Amino acid sequence: RHGFSVFWGEPWQRGQTNIMIYILICSLIGAFSVSSVKGLGIAIKQMLQRKPVYRHPLVYILVGILVLSVSTQISYLNKALDVFNTSLVTPIYYVCFTTTVVTCSIILFKEWSSMELGDIIGTLSGFCSIIIGIFLLHAFKNTNITWSQLMSTVKTVFNTFSFSYKILCKIFSLLMTCQ
Repeated sequence: RHGFSVFWGEPWQRGQTNIMIYILICSLIGAFSVSSVKGLGIAIKQMLQRKPVYRHPLVYILVGILVLSVSTQISYLNKALDVFNTSLVTPIYYVCFTTTVVTCSIILFKEWSSMELGDIIGTLSGFCSIIIGIFLLHAFKNTNITWSQLMSTVKTVFNTFSFSYKILCKIFSLLMTCQ
């Protein structure tokens, strides 16, 4: 009874005031949809190898889970977007969804058991960089900073740490021309 109240009782009462209710439900359900698609991908690969996968009930269970999870996910995402601002929902949903999918893949498919420690650290570092980048983009999106203000700040910071300002300016200039 308590498990079902997570999806049908509490969200209607608390979802109007707490953005995390709808987003966490949507993200958790999204992990099921991604896992179902991955399982169906494996089944399709085996079917292309002429194996009788369609005889196993797991394929039909995966299709059912996929349909239910995607429809529930869309429903709760629309509820979150109805109540809260899109610029707030999108980054939070992205981070929560990605976190639950990665966690689900680690548990269900044991993908990281074949990875070396350096690869795991690199993956987690990249994921953390994306999360921090999304936070910074949305936290400072209304801040107006000019190139001269940025370079002045960089000069102050790097002079404090005794770095060569001219070398860093050349690196920044090269980076800006490459983009």
